Amino acid sequence: MTRDGRLLGPHDGHAHFTVGQRRGVGVAAPEPLYVLEKDARSGRVVVGPRSALGTERVELEDARLHRDGTRVDRAKLRYRSHPLPCRVAGGPGRHDSLTLELGEAVEGAAPGQTACLMDGDRVVGHGTISG
Repeated sequence: MTRDGRLLGPHDGHAHFTVGQRRGVGVAAPEPLYVLEKDARSGRVVVGPRSALGTERVELEDARLHRDGTRVDRAKLRYRSHPLPCRVAGGPGRHDSLTLELGEAVEGAAPGQTACLMDGDRVVGHGTISG
């Protein structure tokens, strides 16, 4: 399905897809399609062009800060990715939700992945990327 609601075809279940995925989408199109979002309740998988993946805000849930949020200057959003400059507001402790403001756009912040919050090279918090 596209963001404007156009149905492109069936799939074998949303669990077989990851936000940002290109290979295995299984839909022929004039340009490569990427998974933009998934909805577990409806089983819907939304696809679109790579340009639609970019975001400078990432919502986190079940987050924990070991230092004040003003100390967070970078975040890793994927296991082997480079840390991205960011800002986050919040004091030390557990948070139901936090918003990362990234210094540059990232493509495909995948819900369910862990965001590692850093102060320089030190890990000072974490949270789960929400959908």
